[in-house]
Amino acid sequence: MPKYGYNSFKEAEFDCINYILKHYNTKRGHSYNNYMTPTAAETAA
Repeated sequence: MPKYGYNSFKEAEFDCINYILKHYNTKRGHSYNNYMTPTAAETAA
């Protein structure tokens, strides 16, 4: 999050979506997926 917040809702929305698609789904393992990332679990299925 920027130090002084976002200038608009669209900026905040873009950062959230970017975080989910580029970090959460590709780098963070989940115990439910046997500690695989969501992206890796989908391609393995």
